Amino acid sequence: MKKLSLILLFPFLLFAQSESYQFGGYAKYLYSNADNPAFGRVDDHIIHSRLNSKFFFSEEITATAELRNRVFFGGSVEKTPNFLSTIQSDHDFGNADIVWWNTHSSVAHSELDRFYVDATYEKFQFTLGRQRVAWGTALAWNPTDLFNPLSILDFDYEERPGVDAIRGQYFMSEVSKVEIALKPGKTKSRSVIAGKILLNQWNYDFHILGGAHGENPFFGAEWAGDIAGAGFRGEAAIRRIGDETKILFPSLNATWSTSAVLSADYTFANNTYLHTEILFSDQGVTRNAAAFLPASLSLGLLSPARWSLFQELSFDVHPLVRLSGFIIYNLNDASSALVPSVSWSALENFDVTLFGLIFSGDALTEYGGYGQTVFIRAKYSF
Repeated sequence: MKKLSLILLFPFLLFAQSESYQFGGYAKYLYSNADNPAFGRVDDHIIHSRLNSKFFFSEEITATAELRNRVFFGGSVEKTPNFLSTIQSDHDFGNADIVWWNTHSSVAHSELDRFYVDATYEKFQFTLGRQRVAWGTALAWNPTDLFNPLSILDFDYEERPGVDAIRGQYFMSEVSKVEIALKPGKTKSRSVIAGKILLNQWNYDFHILGGAHGENPFFGAEWAGDIAGAGFRGEAAIRRIGDETKILFPSLNATWSTSAVLSADYTFANNTYLHTEILFSDQGVTRNAAAFLPASLSLGLLSPARWSLFQELSFDVHPLVRLSGFIIYNLNDASSALVPSVSWSALENFDVTLFGLIFSGDALTEYGGYGQTVFIRAKYSF
């Protein structure tokens, strides 16, 4: 049992590759010092390792399993009641996780956040299991991603959450396909079924999609291409607001909710990168965004704001050192979240990164009252 625990928590011990299987992943340590509004200033530590594995049964059938292991200790563990519940995933058909220990001062937790089978036949591909159904073309916000909504501020989970789903794809050509995905739920309101068509015209990819979240239909469109060498993307989604949401939040008097995003990015010759996005939600509010947050989550909004701006800039200050940063700015209440970072490639496959997470804004604004956090991360990839 001791040997199994070491392998699961530190999977680089299993690194291997052959024609029938391959293993890879990373191990990292994250330290943070946060000004927590509830606890004051706290120090936290996370030891995080990951094992990504793939098994090749034939040219047509493969299986993927990815294991996420984390050990938490520090002030947030000690001061948060039932801390374990805040880090566990919420899947309708079981979490596939192991709690190695759960004490007042530390928690060790492992979970299979990916395990699925891929089967291909001629122009068809079928995927069954816990997977990432990554819909959307924009880089910061994806209003058309009904299966895996995410926050750009969750920067330490590169893989993003997966869902238990069945997905089928039919490739009409190299640049066009039809895709259908079904996410069953314990209740009808938690299920999602959707389909989309991908076409290419004028060197642009166009996506047309539709489906239902429970009994509530939604429709959307996406595109991706470039203008003068700069990436140009966009998305728009329209959802019907469910009766259960209207009952919980009687102030909502609309029948449909509309969100849209425009995105542009450009990489200069010296490897400097510039990225801008703007997000609009017709059900977002122009004031008291913090109070509207529960309603916005029920609506499936990516922000409680009516208008949000994302701006990112990164460049090399040395061949081994890259300076980056992005800001999310609420155009209505002037609150913001600033995330500067500097990354150093100290050794081959080993990086050290310093992050900051700086919130600013008045009371009841979207980002007011969250304080500041400093992170230091060391990561070894294998």
